[in-house]
Parts: sequence; C-alpha cells; structure tokens
Amino acid sequence: FISEKREEVLKKFSSFPDGIDEQKVLESRERFGENVLEKPKKKSFIKRLLSALSEPMMLILLVSAAITLGINLGKYFKCGEADFSEFFGIIFAVGLSVSITLIMESSSQKAFDALKKSYRNVFVKVRRNGKILKIPQSEIVCGDIVIISSGDKVTADGRLLKSDSLSLDESALTGESSPVQKDAEAVLNKNVHIAEAKNYVFSGTFVSGGSGEYVVTAVGTNAEIGKIAKEIGKEREEKTPLSEKLNSLSKTVSLIGAIVSACIFIAEAIKLAVSGEFTFSAVQEIFVSCIVLIVAAVPEGLPTIVAVSLALNMIKLSGEKVLIKKLVATETTGMVSVICSDKTGTLTENKMKVVKICTTTFCKNAEEVKSDILYENFCINSTADLIPGVGSEIGTEAALLTHYRDVTKKDYKVLRNKYGKVSTIPFSSKTKYMMTAVRTDGGERRYLKGAPEVILTHCDLTDYELKAVKKNMEEYEKVSYRILAFAHLDITETEENAYKNKEELKYVFDGFAVIADKIRKEVFSAVETAKKSGVDVKMLTGDNIVTAKAVAKQLKIITSESQAVTGADIERLSDKELKEAIKDIKVIARSTPSVKLRVVKALKELGEVVAVTGDGINDAPAL
Repeated sequence: FISEKREEVLKKFSSFPDGIDEQKVLESRERFGENVLEKPKKKSFIKRLLSALSEPMMLILLVSAAITLGINLGKYFKCGEADFSEFFGIIFAVGLSVSITLIMESSSQKAFDALKKSYRNVFVKVRRNGKILKIPQSEIVCGDIVIISSGDKVTADGRLLKSDSLSLDESALTGESSPVQKDAEAVLNKNVHIAEAKNYVFSGTFVSGGSGEYVVTAVGTNAEIGKIAKEIGKEREEKTPLSEKLNSLSKTVSLIGAIVSACIFIAEAIKLAVSGEFTFSAVQEIFVSCIVLIVAAVPEGLPTIVAVSLALNMIKLSGEKVLIKKLVATETTGMVSVICSDKTGTLTENKMKVVKICTTTFCKNAEEVKSDILYENFCINSTADLIPGVGSEIGTEAALLTHYRDVTKKDYKVLRNKYGKVSTIPFSSKTKYMMTAVRTDGGERRYLKGAPEVILTHCDLTDYELKAVKKNMEEYEKVSYRILAFAHLDITETEENAYKNKEELKYVFDGFAVIADKIRKEVFSAVETAKKSGVDVKMLTGDNIVTAKAVAKQLKIITSESQAVTGADIERLSDKELKEAIKDIKVIARSTPSVKLRVVKALKELGEVVAVTGDGINDAPAL
C-alpha cells in the first residue's frame, strides 16, 4: 500500500477518515482475521522425554543396555546366575542425563517465554464511526483508523493518513538505529525496503516523536511482525556437529561389529561342521559370543561420559545466564566458525546519545559545555517526551533531553515551560529543520535546529567561522555520526516588521551536537577475540550501508569497501552464487529477516557452524 494514495487505501478497506462502524468491524475481523499472534503448540512432557531419548548418544546407550539385559537374562535362565550391574549403570547414566536435560530445557523455556511477553495487550486509541475510543490491541481490525502520538506503541501495520512531525523507532523490526521520519503524503515505489517506507507504520515499533493517524492494513500473522512469528513457529530438525559425529560413530561401530561378528559366526560354524561337533547348543554358544563381541565393540563409556559432561556444562552455563535449549548444543558453542551479528542493539547500544557538543570555532567535551540558550533549544524546540518503559528514550530528540537531564540534573519540562510558546514549524524531510518561537520580556526568541547544511545558511557567520565549523563537522561525518546544528534569534516586534520582505533575518549560531548510537565497550575486545580464535565475524544489519560500513571499520570487521553489500544485492544472487560470494562478504546492510535466514542457510551448507546474535524481531528467524 506504500505505492498507493491514502484515499485508495481507505477505499480498499471500505473505510473512512472518521473510521468504520461496528458492522464493518465484524466483517473485517471475519475477512482479515484478529490482531493476535498464533502461539506455537508446546511439547508435552512425553514428547520432550522421547526427544531427549532420541539423541544419538542416548540411542547408543539404550541399545547397549538392551543387549546387556538380554545376554544376562539368557545367562540367568540358563545358569541361574547373572551380573546386571552393567545394565543398571547404563540406565543410571541415561536417567541422569535425561533428567538434567529436561530440567534445564524447562527452565530455559520459562526464560524464553518471559522474553516473548513483549507482545502484551495494550490499549489503543482508534476513531470509529466519528468517535474516539480506547480499545485493546487485540480488537483492532483492518480498516480501523488508529491515532498515535509520542511514546505510543504501534500495534498493527498501516498506511499513514496524517503525520505531524511524526518519527518512529523501528530498530527492533528493521535494524535502523535512527528514528525514521514519516510522511503521510508520500507515495513510494512498491519495491522499497521496509526501513524506507516513510508513509507506513509497522506493528511492534514505537513513536519517538510527533503524532499521526493511520488506517490499519494488516493485523496479527499478516503484519510484518506476524510473518516473522510464523517463521519462528516452524518446526526445524537441526543436527548439531556432535549429533552428526555420534550418529556416524554409532552406525560405523554397529556396522563393523555386526560384520566382524557375522564373519566369526560363519567361520566358527564351518569349523564345527568340519570337526563333526555341529550341535544346537554349540551354535547357540557361538551366537551368544558374537553378540557379546558386538556389545564389547560399542563404546558405552563414551556416550555416558559425553552426556554427563554436557549436562554439567549446561548447568555451569546457566549460572552465567546462558540459556541452552538442547543438551548437544552445549558442545556446538565451542565449534562455531562464523558469527553473524546484528548491529543495532547488539554491537551498538540502540540508544542515541550526545557524544560531543561543539561551539563555533572549537570543540569541547559535552559535559564541559554550559550554554543556557543551547539547552533551551534542546528542551523547548522539541516534540519528544521521556516516558520510561515505552521506547521513548531512543530517538535523536530524546538523546538531547537525556543529555540535558544527565548533565544538569534538572527536569527538562521546567525549562520547556519557562516561556509561552508562540508558534512551531515542525521538522520535515523537505525543510530539514524545526523552529519554535517563544515570548520573552523583550519580544520573541526563535530556536532553530536541524541539518547543518540548512542551519548554517541562516546564521550570521564569517567565512573563517564557517570553515572552522564545517571542518569540525567533517571529522564526525567520516564515521557516520549524526549532527544537529542549533541557532537562535532574539527579535522585537519592531525589528521583525522592519526586516520583513527586505532581507532575511540572520540567526546567532549556537553550535552543533554530535549524536551516535555508540558501540558497546565490550564489543571491540569480543570481535578481536573471535578473530584471533579463527572465528569469522559478519555483520547483518537493517541499517543503511553508510552507517554499517562506519561501524564495521571501527570494529575492524572490514578492510575494504567491497566487503560490504546490501540486502538487495544478496536477493539478486542465486543460491549457488550466494555460496560463492558469502565467503568474502563481511557486512550486509538493509538486511531483511529472509536475507539473514538465507545467509545462515548458505553458510551451513558450506560446512560452517554458525552462531547468530541479535536482539531485534528481524533477527528471530535466523536465530
């Protein structure tokens, strides 16, 4: 729907700007479904028990136990005595391993279930039949008109109808670290990446600034988040390296043991026939001896030791807050040859922060700057609010408010309410600036903030000062930091009338703020350790390629520009071409969930043991 006009989308869902009536709600729910995610069926205790027993090492032990029991029962009925200690020892090892597996899997599952509670039922403001109502998100249907504002969570996909300085944090879904500016009037190419869908909102994202209205076009499993949830719910039979080795070992040992035993049985039978001692009891004795030989060939001590060792390591890892759902995966972590890592929220903090504040001709650490007017611009010339727990502290404007709060230890709302607001020109992708005017004792003060190339043209700067500012900015632009420039103008009513229609009023340049989604401190050493250990590190991010390259260069993941590509480049490759190309690719920007999944599959088919790290919804299928 991003390539269609607002009126066309409303018509397709039989909706209106005032919303739909109750009859249309019922019809829409029947036609397009409910706004709920289908929960995958939980495995019963019996299924989990059978799954634990079906591991190759367990099967070897169970076969050994069965043969041992059979032989000793035969001895008991024949001679009246037998030694069942080996049988009970194997059963104890199986019981111990399976018990630890079930207990650890159960505790891990509880933790994973707790992580999934992010899709909790929240109340949403909708327009229905001309009235504004608050309803649970599960009752939203396609065609509903949903009203959103700063701090709200988007609970269904939809085409924007109205947008007023609207920006959304879509990092969990797309990997885009910066808030995305939305524009309801935009009509886009239908093939654009979801991170560039400026006229569309997605379920699971947060409003970081401004307000808007949208018509719901997809709910539940048909929404982007629902499609990902559906992919996660698919059952996959994945074999770990240890499972494959033990499976191969059990087959090889069993086959060799059976062949050798068969050869011995045939040779002994022929020997008995030649010597004239071929009797049923003699043949039976040879048969039992051959069965014993097969049992002796099975290294029952190996799977027992492996099972117990893995179980003990599983317990140790849980103490380090590492959740392992499958026992054999404990060993797999030590076999990893490639790490496919997300960027936003994994390598970086997924929290925009003010890292520097620079004045006209020199730069200082942000903590040293004490500019009252600059701080007024931060707080007053803003539509953001810091609301804990709803994702409102992630955006660019929130970074300015957080910086002011952390440095001054004051509430930004006090400064915001210092003057009476006169007017506001909201930020837009066309003008690239925001202006707020307030009343002062002497007349009016105007605060200006936005893209440096726009703000500088409005400021009264000498050529020397302009060059100095631009030079300072270039240092940060090289590493893809975001820069916001600030200026102000104090003007009386007389001055405004005098200047009107004659020449442009020149603002006083106050400086610029350097804002970035900082790389986590521990990541530098983690990447270095992985590389020294022979583990290849690849970055798969939904962010744009410029930012992705900048982060990858800082972490020394890439050494040349050619090692970074986009998700669109990957989609153009066939499976065969991807397998060949992925060896040299280190960064994939604008990655979608399907691209990440395809890359992981290609690496596994090349024989790599792949680890995936990520905290976003878009990482889930690959994980």
